Amino acid sequence: MNLRRCLICLITLFVVEGYGQNNFTLNGHYLREVNKKVKLVGFNVLKDTILSEAYSDSEGCFSLKYPKDYVGAAIINIDGGDKNEITGLVVMLNHENFSLSWNDPNDYTSLKFNNSVENEVFSKGVMMTQNAEALLSGLKYLKPLYAQCLEQQVWLENEIEKQERVLPDFRKKLPVDSYSGYYLSMRKFMGDMMLTIDRYKDQLPEVGRQFRAIDFSDPKLSSSGLLPRMLSNYYVVIGNYSDHGKAVNDANAATDAVLKSLDKNIALKKVVAEYMFKQFERFNQTEYAEYLALKMLNDNSCSLGISEAAPYEQYRKMVVGKNAPDLILFPAAKSYKTLFEVAAAYKLVVFGSSWCPKCQEELPKLKEYYSDWKSKYELEIVFVSLDTEKDKYDAFVSSFPWISSCDFKGWKSKSAVDYCVFASPTMYLLDSKGKILLKPFSPNQIDVWLENVPENKI
Repeated sequence: MNLRRCLICLITLFVVEGYGQNNFTLNGHYLREVNKKVKLVGFNVLKDTILSEAYSDSEGCFSLKYPKDYVGAAIINIDGGDKNEITGLVVMLNHENFSLSWNDPNDYTSLKFNNSVENEVFSKGVMMTQNAEALLSGLKYLKPLYAQCLEQQVWLENEIEKQERVLPDFRKKLPVDSYSGYYLSMRKFMGDMMLTIDRYKDQLPEVGRQFRAIDFSDPKLSSSGLLPRMLSNYYVVIGNYSDHGKAVNDANAATDAVLKSLDKNIALKKVVAEYMFKQFERFNQTEYAEYLALKMLNDNSCSLGISEAAPYEQYRKMVVGKNAPDLILFPAAKSYKTLFEVAAAYKLVVFGSSWCPKCQEELPKLKEYYSDWKSKYELEIVFVSLDTEKDKYDAFVSSFPWISSCDFKGWKSKSAVDYCVFASPTMYLLDSKGKILLKPFSPNQIDVWLENVPENKI
């Protein structure tokens, strides 16, 4: 009977201390960071998420908790007070109650972990990887210098292979559920990817192969904090191909791989695709954006809502070479009731609003060019406002020398819907018949384009 009771007590204790635990605790000691706010910041796909907050005491000690279901990387941020400085430390969280001490944040070797296999592995892996990368850099530099010496070439190739195997061999010794091993591999891939820009352009095809092999639906990647930079940087890196056609083909193949790996998680696919699309737009990677847009619109597994589809529809309905829809002007400006009634060789349609910070920055620049464009190129600007309040609209457009229109329906305006507008400012340069000539991202781009049109040089 006593044995049975002991067994029950042990099982109960195991449940309470293990699976019944709602949070795990990270106790820290930063010798120089006293009486400061401390945040433990985790990652959720493309966004940061605050897992815990606390204040360090007069001795620099603090205690942070993280949810039992969170497995991933996190950053410990310490507010620098009046200087508003932040000291960031990446840590691995994987079902461990552990502690750390860091006597000097400027000296990584002074960082010590207790009761954390994950972070000890991570620290060791970082040091090993850094040492291997330093050796690899030197070995790869020497290799072409000994191109005529067979013996030295063989030795160099063997040493390069040996250093490149450091992390894979290290990871093989780790448990299959080691988060640190996964994170170190992704971190190394990110580093290798960026090195191809300046040093190892011949490695671009291999980087592409590795990128396409990544499982973007893996929860470990979603909680790594690496996903946003990985997606952004890869498409910048492949822009280093001297052959533009090759770059576009590789970009589209990468997009195919990302979307395919997310087929079983439609919600995540939508989020990742939206992020990629915005990055393509931001860096003016129009061909990449168009390919992604058409893929999403033609993906039968994704049921896109009107607002979700609107950004992509620009690349189906509003591409260069197609005819833009006519617009009703409110109120009728001068003798014009519609956009197509405006007599001009070029028409620049600009969607914006009084509440848009970027519009407040870009529209004054348009004013600087307007007179010159109008006299030299017969260009007219038609500003379509997304405002909903008349007084704010009137004040905003009062100094504009061009045609302005507003129906005060905001994003639901028929003009905005017809032109698939999802951000402001959005601009379209049309010819006299309404054909889309350019989807500019700045007044300067418009000016350069107009100057380089052959007929404008006559």
